[in-house]
Amino acid sequence: MPAEFPSVPTLIEATIHVISQANGEIRNDQITKAVIDHLKISPEMASKIHSGNRTELDYRLAWARTKAAKSGVIVRVAPSTWKIAK
Repeated sequence: MPAEFPSVPTLIEATIHVISQANGEIRNDQITKAVIDHLKISPEMASKIHSGNRTELDYRLAWARTKAAKSGVIVRVAPSTWKIAK
């Protein structure tokens, strides 16, 4: 198990990769599962709590999606649903 979470650029890159592989729209929970598989994140790291019932990974992936969206690479098409910008 890696000692630290993947870097922000790595999470952004993985998020964009996962969304592009979806060939359409993809929900946040699907993105999280696919990023875990893509980056081979351990179950222990994936389940580490940030606060309340939100995991640290979900928290960091939310920021990765926000940064990717602000750069114009992805767009939110519905609540918790994303696709690659055209």
